[in-house]
This record gives sequence, structure tokens and C-alpha cells, in this order.
Amino acid sequence: MANNDEILKLVESFGFKFFGYDEGNNTLVIAPNGQIVMLSIAYNFVKQQIAKSSQQPVGPESIPQIPALLNLKINQKII
Repeated sequence: MANNDEILKLVESFGFKFFGYDEGNNTLVIAPNGQIVMLSIAYNFVKQQIAKSSQQPVGPESIPQIPALLNLKINQKII
């Protein structure tokens, strides 16, 4: 397993920030929502988010669709 510094760099790339240490000398981070959590909890959350995103379908059906009204307005300007 990676050391705390490597894990901290990983979770920082997902919006977490180093906060300090608790009385047990566990590393604490500030989550993007402002909650202070242990580094291990932040790491597990990031792992779950990566797993969820990799399970989503990739292809034309996963591309966000332009709302029909906006699409209609664009087509009217062209014609």
C-alpha cells in the first residue's frame, strides 16, 4: 500500500486538503464539502468514485444530450 504522502497527493487531486493530525496521529483532511475526515476515509471515498465512474457506459449514449428546445433554436437560425 502507498504511504500517507502518496495517498494525500491522490486525494488532493480530487479536492481534499490537508488539515492536520488527530490525537491518534492520524492524518485529517478537509473534504470539498468542508467536512473534516480521516485520510483513510477520503481515500476510500475516492476509490469508490473512481470505481463508479469506470462502471458507467462509454459511448454515444453516455454523451450529454442537447435539450430539444435548444437544438430547435439552433436549427432555425441555420435555415
